[in-house]
Amino acid sequence: METQSLGFTESILMVFSSIFGLLVWLLVILLFVSLWRVFKKAGKPGWGSIIPFYNILLWLEIAGKPAWWIILLFIPLVNIIVAVIVNISVAENFGKSAAFGGFGLTFLGFIFYPLLASSEVTYVGPGKAGKLSAKEKKRGLFLTTFLIYLMISSSFYMLSSLMATFTEQLAYEPLYPRWTVWTYSVISLMYVVSAIAIWMWHKWGVYVFGAGSIVMVAINLSVGFPVVSALLGLLNLIFLLLVLPKWRFMDGKGPV
Repeated sequence: METQSLGFTESILMVFSSIFGLLVWLLVILLFVSLWRVFKKAGKPGWGSIIPFYNILLWLEIAGKPAWWIILLFIPLVNIIVAVIVNISVAENFGKSAAFGGFGLTFLGFIFYPLLASSEVTYVGPGKAGKLSAKEKKRGLFLTTFLIYLMISSSFYMLSSLMATFTEQLAYEPLYPRWTVWTYSVISLMYVVSAIAIWMWHKWGVYVFGAGSIVMVAINLSVGFPVVSALLGLLNLIFLLLVLPKWRFMDGKGPV
């Protein structure tokens, strides 16, 4: 009986591992599709984004940097500095901020390149300013970045919580009630849904996000988490409330 139980657990873990691997591959595909679109928006061939070395030359052209800089990208430590400079130039040529390029495109490219690809800005070339769409101006860089982070991180947290319910530790030596782990998964799903709703300019997304944060804190306190640790669950909600005043109108129906 125990062998059958272990076999079932291993099967479930394999399924979730496959799902996790699929999510990673989907992120990789999303990145390449985004690069293809960014290159096309800059007037370069989209297929060039997937050709080794040639894509670097096109990337330098989009940034307005000389082709010989490709040599610098193969020098340790120097390549990091050059990558930051080039990404800053790429961002500015699309009307984005230096922080968007220097931090976002360089270190969180799997988030910021899809963001750049899906935005309504246009490429105008080196030394000029692109135009932010009205929605992007209202939403702001920080809230936009936070929502993308929330969608991705919550998806992975939901998957990891589901996987945790089938580990040997939780199956035979439970530290916390099983229902709490399932509830964490549901709340993670609520975060994903609320982030998408806020992205789509629906106010109810803010309320769903807030409710999920409060329920998470209540559960952590009920199962014996330290008060300080439990209250850390409100940090995302506090951050959202601090940023929302910069995003003055949702659905075009008035202030939040």
